[in-house]
Amino acid sequence: MRHLTRGRIVIGLVVMLCAALIVLRLTARPQTPAQTEAESRPEQGIYIMDSRLVGRLEGKRQWEIASARVRDAGENVDIADISEVIIFQDDAPYFTVDADQGRWHRPTNDLELTGDIAAEGPHEFSLTTTRLKWEAATEILRAPEPLVVHYQGAVVYADAMVAETKLERVTLTGRVRIVQDGLTWEMEELVYELDKDLMHVYGRVTLQVEKGSGE
Repeated sequence: MRHLTRGRIVIGLVVMLCAALIVLRLTARPQTPAQTEAESRPEQGIYIMDSRLVGRLEGKRQWEIASARVRDAGENVDIADISEVIIFQDDAPYFTVDADQGRWHRPTNDLELTGDIAAEGPHEFSLTTTRLKWEAATEILRAPEPLVVHYQGAVVYADAMVAETKLERVTLTGRVRIVQDGLTWEMEELVYELDKDLMHVYGRVTLQVEKGSGE
């Protein structure tokens, strides 16, 4: 009996050793190209397809985006293939925007849109630019890069814009030019009060008249 017990112990040890060698071979097996590519891929997050995002602050809807691709990366949500963007004021559409891509910052509820941007607002106010930023806390829409505005038959060029949606006031700054009916005004700052249909000009103003404009 004693010799039989020792034999079983030896067999058991041999079996355990073989199993350990097999495990070592499996873990040391070279990775396939697909495995290597998947593990080296830098982008992480949850991808959501064919979605519609709604941004709210204090229970009030501020913006809504229809997008084909969304990547949730924690604090930031990247948005691509955008088909529609709506900025709301008092839960009613205020600005409609066409953009290529965007980013939503969860902690602040701020939204940034980039690409070839075209936006339309109240009172036939429209603009084109390459970057728009929505600040949720203040309900301000900013265009920090050069833009072109169309309003009341005039074309306005500026370096930056601040649109205060609560006040329906738009401020254009930095080499502002208004072109209308063959006339070009240049100034430092231009303020539109959309609800009152008023325009305020600040800083030094120059006027240029194109040849033949009076004919």
